[in-house]
Amino acid sequence: MGGEKTSWTADTLMSDFARRPLRRGLSICAIAVAVSALVAAGALAKAGDPDPGFDGEGRLVIKAAGETTKGNFEVTRLPSISMASAAGPKGELVAANRRRVFRYRASGRPREHFGGDGRVAIPTPAGTSFQLAGVVVDSGGRVLVAGTTEPMGAGGGSLDARVSVYRFMPDGKIDRSFGVHGVAGASLGPMEATGIALDSLNRPVLTGFTALTPFACRMTSIYRNTTTVARLTTSGSPDRTFAGGDGIFTDPLEDPHLPTLTAGDQVVYVSAPDQRCADPDAGSVPVASILSPGGDLALRFPVSSRGSYLLEATSLAVDGQNRIVILVTGSLPEGGGFRQDVYRLLPDGSPDPEFGVNYGVVGSVSSPGPAGSRLGAVTTDRRNRVILAGSSALRQGRGFLAVRLSAAGRLQTWFGDDGAAKAGFGRRAEATATQVHLDSRGRIVLGGTVEAPWLPTGFGLAFARFSGGR
Repeated sequence: MGGEKTSWTADTLMSDFARRPLRRGLSICAIAVAVSALVAAGALAKAGDPDPGFDGEGRLVIKAAGETTKGNFEVTRLPSISMASAAGPKGELVAANRRRVFRYRASGRPREHFGGDGRVAIPTPAGTSFQLAGVVVDSGGRVLVAGTTEPMGAGGGSLDARVSVYRFMPDGKIDRSFGVHGVAGASLGPMEATGIALDSLNRPVLTGFTALTPFACRMTSIYRNTTTVARLTTSGSPDRTFAGGDGIFTDPLEDPHLPTLTAGDQVVYVSAPDQRCADPDAGSVPVASILSPGGDLALRFPVSSRGSYLLEATSLAVDGQNRIVILVTGSLPEGGGFRQDVYRLLPDGSPDPEFGVNYGVVGSVSSPGPAGSRLGAVTTDRRNRVILAGSSALRQGRGFLAVRLSAAGRLQTWFGDDGAAKAGFGRRAEATATQVHLDSRGRIVLGGTVEAPWLPTGFGLAFARFSGGR
């Protein structure tokens, strides 16, 4: 772990001017005019173009150690995540893996004030491991990282598993006033975290599960999940105004994840009905739930109106009209591969008739990415356009992909190259975007991982930034 970020740097225009002697007759005023013209040209960059203001080429790689799978499939089918990213103030980028938190300026350079070099360690106690669940930035520029801490070698559903939420101050120091000596969540009891969001008052909202009850399934012992949605106060204690007074809403469905919030602080998340003991030929449809700001179940509905062999909610967002946008991956029977659909649901859970038509099913768009692509994240912008991120084959490996749909669900072919913006990370690199967000200036930021032979450990965290256009 550790090391410096891979160097893909380009001198900024003003730095370049500062190093060169002024030619005779060239005034500071003329330089300012030239700079203004170039800035204006950058502001009018085509939507989907790489942003050269981000580390010179619109992409960035952080050297990192490869992640290992936890191997607790019998407890939860949710994959462990190797990184998470979020937007910071003034166009900043914040990211985390299970060992460190990274903070970069809008230019793509480390924010040195954060930990001295733009990175800080997550203070995992000796003899324990930390499994990342997510990262968010509050309105004060503080970074919150959530995950699960448990003894090394513990299996899924451990009695000793505890949610750990750390809050880092803008300078990278642990906020000791948060929780107990700077870490919150342990008071929620045995629980493994699957996601984090922040409400309008900077209160952390967590999804997670506890799997402590053995259950016989086809001659095999598995564990059923007892799942929870919890809210903490800004000081890190369970919020007694949420879910009847203990800060925890208990959900009978399994694997709650992808938490996000509406403009009114309703909590939206997705659960996966247990299919491990069901008929293997039967389809399954994820279920979306909405909790009131007080932590009561307000609404629950399937994310799709039609069945499938197996549907998985891959990513979730809420647009400016509180419509729920869900990226769904469907596994086809008998080795038939997969398909991906985007659903937009009205606040009452019904399909949005103004969004696409997928084989006669309103409210959905099928296969929005180019052939051979795989999508892994979704967000929306201020115009309620849908932005999807994932990976796509390039001439020299596999790289990041972003596509954008209009508010009506139509592919915007003028975005990027025929509707697809791509970013490669070098020869024989295999990169996959699992995160997408808009920065404070409306630019599209993708985050994920890259594997390449030129990286010291063969693995790194990767980022790309594209112009959002007008």
